[in-house]
Amino acid sequence: MTARAADPLWWRYRVGNPALAALPVAWQYRCAERWGRWRAHGAPDAGAIRQGAVALLGAAGGSDRGAAIVRRYHGLQSRIRLDDHRMAHAAMPAVVAQVEVQDAKVIARKAAEGRGLIILTAHYGRLGMLGPAMRRLGLSSAFLSATVDERATAL
Repeated sequence: MTARAADPLWWRYRVGNPALAALPVAWQYRCAERWGRWRAHGAPDAGAIRQGAVALLGAAGGSDRGAAIVRRYHGLQSRIRLDDHRMAHAAMPAVVAQVEVQDAKVIARKAAEGRGLIILTAHYGRLGMLGPAMRRLGLSSAFLSATVDERATAL
């Protein structure tokens, strides 16, 4: 077996996600989440996530709560990987149509006045959809991101 074929993510991206694409969308996400939760116990980062959850929650946590957090985390990661697959194979108008910009008139009015806006987001997973959605409104945008690591733990 090649090194790539031994990698669970290789199987996910080459076999699992394409197979899920044949299902209705709601089933795709249910199956992806169940897969992520099922394989969570064997994930290389499971112990670190469990320890961090227990440390963060203190006495209110416990190992059962930590294990539940690990399962939820890996379910989320599995859905995000499915999102990656779906977006890579979707037509951009279909992706942008899923984005709803609230207060679009306020944004357009401020742009017409020559004023810029700063939109803060801490979730990188959907950031790629924001730019095309702004463009659909006829607005240009630029992004600045910050590295969140041991130098910026407060973030």
